[in-house]
Amino acid sequence: MPGTIVTAVMGSVLFQLPMTHLWILLAVIPLSGAALAGLGAVLGLLAPRQELATLCGQLGMSAALLLGVLPADRMPQVVSYARDLLPSTYGVEALARTFDGQPDWWVVCADLGVCAGVAVVSLAAATWAYRRAAVR
Repeated sequence: MPGTIVTAVMGSVLFQLPMTHLWILLAVIPLSGAALAGLGAVLGLLAPRQELATLCGQLGMSAALLLGVLPADRMPQVVSYARDLLPSTYGVEALARTFDGQPDWWVVCADLGVCAGVAVVSLAAATWAYRRAAVR
């Protein structure tokens, strides 16, 4: 978390963005992280072989890193749909919306709500997958 905050502050300084609403990172980081962690745990625990779990993890992290930060309007429509499936995209969008002069807080909260919803569902699924793997 400290590295993310330092990166956000330095990025705001470099690109001359307002730092007024960077406090939103206190919600974005844990919600996006929990959502991605839950999805990663489900894929890792349900994979039939360890190699496939590693491959899924690497592909998923690459997708999360690239699709979350690249501009959506410059992507092909099919890739844009894949971007919409990643919960971290909603965290990035919530943060980006706060750089407007007057952010629409309902939309920011809706984006964070998507992250929270995916986090709850994916962590519940990960719990189920863990119990299933422990029985085997």
